Amino acid sequence: MAGEILAFTLLGDGNWVAYVGDPYPTGPGRRVIWNDMLTFPSRQTPAPVKCIFPYLTPHDGSSFLLVDTRMGNQPNASLMNILGQVLLTFAAGDGIEQALCSQDAFVCTYFDEGVYGGLDPSQAGVAVFSKGGNFLTGWHSRFGWQDVSISDCYCACFDPSGRLLFSPYTEFPLVRWDLKANTRQIWQLPESLQCCHALSATDTHTYFWGPHGYDVENTMFGFELRTGEVSVVGELAPLAHRQPLSDGRFLTWDQEQYLVVDPTRP
Repeated sequence: MAGEILAFTLLGDGNWVAYVGDPYPTGPGRRVIWNDMLTFPSRQTPAPVKCIFPYLTPHDGSSFLLVDTRMGNQPNASLMNILGQVLLTFAAGDGIEQALCSQDAFVCTYFDEGVYGGLDPSQAGVAVFSKGGNFLTGWHSRFGWQDVSISDCYCACFDPSGRLLFSPYTEFPLVRWDLKANTRQIWQLPESLQCCHALSATDTHTYFWGPHGYDVENTMFGFELRTGEVSVVGELAPLAHRQPLSDGRFLTWDQEQYLVVDPTRP
């Protein structure tokens, strides 16, 4: 395929989608986007929505969310199907670190330029949107800054019950937010689990892949939520990118290949 893969995700049943374009900047926050393409296993089509900094996340087996992570307060999130048709567009905020989809909501987390950029909903640190793209609530707007303050949310995921888990900078607790009940649980993590590259979860365990700043960036840890027990799952050098999948799994990918990693299986 012409260009480079700028974003990639799995949709299930062997389906995947890649956002392909020219990666080279033409200036601060600018890139040639007119030839950007969406690539699927058997075909390629011009991207109907052009993104300077694209991010892809699965919605279900036949649709996905495409987000431009730096767009101010402009509409920058598009729900699309595997035909490349746009089903919904909404404004998801600026400085997006990660986008996630559950059965009931869209969620975006934000890095520091979003949180402190003066624009809603990014100032919430973590923002929740309805399936119609309407802003519902955010962490800081709902719970304030005292229990958990979010300056940068590196990693987040949904568990199989639809609860959101995340571990934000600067204190790196583990937070589980039940969006339906609007309740939260907070665990203080040992230093060995803090500031990881990617997070994934089952209903009983959370998996941390590659904490920053240690000699364990390729190590995957398990954290048992009931007891707080930490275990080493194994060592695996990731490809260029890491992101969560459902049921405790991870996706890692680069320009040549992708790999699904399941820490729940020996």
